[in-house]
Amino acid sequence: MFGPFRLHSELGGAVIVNPSEAAMFIQRLNPVDKGKPHWRLAMSMIETAACSEEQEQRAASAFAKALRTEMWLED
Repeated sequence: MFGPFRLHSELGGAVIVNPSEAAMFIQRLNPVDKGKPHWRLAMSMIETAACSEEQEQRAASAFAKALRTEMWLED
């Protein structure tokens, strides 16, 4: 299962609940942030999330790690 991931209020307090929303979030990042290794990995994993439930879990884990790295994930 992917998410839900609640973002900090500075980011609008959005809740991301599926790989498509996560991909759109990453695509809207500025080029400097989007180029960071943790976001590139998360996007790569999200692109294969539909392949299997295991891949979706890996994508969720990579996305959560990227959010935590930036300190954007609401606890």
